[in-house]
Amino acid sequence: MKRRKIKNTCFNSKITLISKALVVVISVALFLIFFAPVNAKEKITITEFSIPTTESSPVGITVGPDGNYWFTEQGHNANKIGRITPDGKITEFPIPTNDSGPFSITSGPDGNLWFTEAYANRIGRITTSGEITEFVIPTNTSDTYIITSGPDGNLWFTESSAGKIGRITPNGNITEFLVPVSTSYPYGITSGPDGSLWFTELNGINGNRIGRITTSGYITEFAIPVDSTPLIITSGPDGNLWFTDPGLNKIGRITTNGNVTEFPIPTSNSSPFGITLGPDSSLWFTEQDPLANKIGKIRTNGTITEFIVPTGESNPTFIASGPDGNVWFTENNVHKIGRVNLSSPKGPDRDFDLLSPFNNGVAWTVFNGYLDNRDQSKNGCGVATKPLDHCRNQLFGLDMVPDQESDKEILAPANGKVSFRGELEGGCIGLRVTLDNGLNLNVCHFAAWNVSVGDRVLRGKVLGTRSTPHVHLSLDDRYRIGNLCPGQDRCFLPIPFDGQHTLEGVPLNPDPNGETVILPYPLCDQRNAGCRFKVGFQQYQGLPGMSSNIAIP
Repeated sequence: MKRRKIKNTCFNSKITLISKALVVVISVALFLIFFAPVNAKEKITITEFSIPTTESSPVGITVGPDGNYWFTEQGHNANKIGRITPDGKITEFPIPTNDSGPFSITSGPDGNLWFTEAYANRIGRITTSGEITEFVIPTNTSDTYIITSGPDGNLWFTESSAGKIGRITPNGNITEFLVPVSTSYPYGITSGPDGSLWFTELNGINGNRIGRITTSGYITEFAIPVDSTPLIITSGPDGNLWFTDPGLNKIGRITTNGNVTEFPIPTSNSSPFGITLGPDSSLWFTEQDPLANKIGKIRTNGTITEFIVPTGESNPTFIASGPDGNVWFTENNVHKIGRVNLSSPKGPDRDFDLLSPFNNGVAWTVFNGYLDNRDQSKNGCGVATKPLDHCRNQLFGLDMVPDQESDKEILAPANGKVSFRGELEGGCIGLRVTLDNGLNLNVCHFAAWNVSVGDRVLRGKVLGTRSTPHVHLSLDDRYRIGNLCPGQDRCFLPIPFDGQHTLEGVPLNPDPNGETVILPYPLCDQRNAGCRFKVGFQQYQGLPGMSSNIAIP
């Protein structure tokens, strides 16, 4: 069988996955930390972890439902799925079909990982315990490369040589949709902010394109600049789609209306490939060319920063970010997994970036915002014009609903320990998570949960499923505020949702007429002048957003 490896720097009428020499025998425990100064204001470190199997040729990478990172190993001596913990411990699982060519991998709606087998014409599914099941694609030699989780609870993938988009249910039933331009060579695919799937097309009759397919299979195509080569595509924090374009050496952006803007990469001929939304609300991408060998970052305003990968000619390929707040990438030529170290421990004095508790890529709407009226004995806790069941120590909260009713999962919005489970005040069935920064977070309206008291959870971990159309989220218990309110249970001021605290990029600004209080203890001197916090009384309704479980600073 002819061996094909990931694309590097050459582009023909169809992308050729160029083979490169497999180099470096690496020990299991070896890793390297590299300090990569960029400018006086921005510095990062990159850590590299060697994969136990030599010549493993890692390609795809994604964050799993277990909080670990999962990657494909395409090398002839590998043919495995790998798992790496946030601290770098690697476990490998062999794929039953020999020389299957595992390429991309994604986290599925069923709590498993799904991957493509480019050489074997199959879709693979692996549980977090390592059990693998394979499903044969109906069209032979389809050249299936990229797979993503869709908004309809299924997995969607590209069939490049067949000119099709495939859909597979969690049970393994496959449906294929023919792309209108038969020579389009669909390649990358991702879930969009509009509830559709967006994909890249190479070498269409009238030029390369970006395609959109609804979950019912209706396809629309959008022209992009001449000589472009759109490869990997992902959803951005701004409601647009972002893609790599090695043909023009640019990063592209396309709106859901089809308007395209492209931004040049400072390093010439850098061969950008993988791209992902990072924990800092920037888009992070890989630069494969040996003379580049970098990880790039582009902000939504088009500003690009680049960071050198420590090991030369490493061929950084796919890239992902996840619950540990860092960015991870595969190094195909040198058989390593790289980590861009962005996260830092948050102490109790740090502001808290709240995340949506819904599953990745799900649109949500805030349909009620409220705060405690401090007169619980008479009226309970008012929401809009009627009381609901959220009372006691919650001075502010939000009720949110996914726009897709099929989304049932509630993910951990932040790292912490489950300190309470069961029926919260007023009958709210939910969990209380004590966060790493000391703040308590209540998440309510569970049908069932997967965690217990004392469990350590990471952001993005599945806490359970929801039992009602909405989910309630509230912060409480951080600062004691003396005589502001009577009663031991109510003498706390939560961190309000204000300009410093965003919910997936939607700032919830307090009412200008809200109450201002002064925190009466020494912690105030370490914060802003006067240590004043405003408690907003504004009702919030109809605020749209996009859940990606990525913190917005």
